[in-house]
Amino acid sequence: PARALVSGEDGARLIDEHGKTVASLPAGDWYWPTGSAWLLRADADAAGNPVTVYTDTTGKTRLTLPGTATSFSEGQAAVVLPNGNMRAVNEKGVESGPTFSYIGPRRDGLAAVLVGDRYGYADSQGRLAITPVYLWASAYANQRAVVSTRDLSMIVDERGTMVARVTMECGIR
Repeated sequence: PARALVSGEDGARLIDEHGKTVASLPAGDWYWPTGSAWLLRADADAAGNPVTVYTDTTGKTRLTLPGTATSFSEGQAAVVLPNGNMRAVNEKGVESGPTFSYIGPRRDGLAAVLVGDRYGYADSQGRLAITPVYLWASAYANQRAVVSTRDLSMIVDERGTMVARVTMECGIR
């Protein structure tokens, strides 16, 4: 069913296509990522420690993770560890795979990851599917991503093979 997130001085709520409230949400700054079944917000537990709360479209809390975490994409989010690195987490809150300096949203089975100072792509198990050689890497969309080296920006397929070169236009790659 169609839903929209509405926030105001009276709090946050989910409404249907007719504007009727279908769920009232606890106070906080809610975020509903495009394509996600879950909303999220940063909060604090009783001791004041940061947590990330995930709620479904009925207003039911589905998961609370300690610390700061990203939105879910293809069943995976990333949690920020105390040392600043990130690790993948599933919809049950179970961490898995190696840690990376950064983990982007998983799209088309791959997530951009930062290893040292270079981006590559990891699969759902955290295995490097595309070697980290890029200075910048976008999320995949329709089996394509945009990546940049010092000299070149390009569109790559899910194997990391260049399918098109991105040229300069108006001083922007």
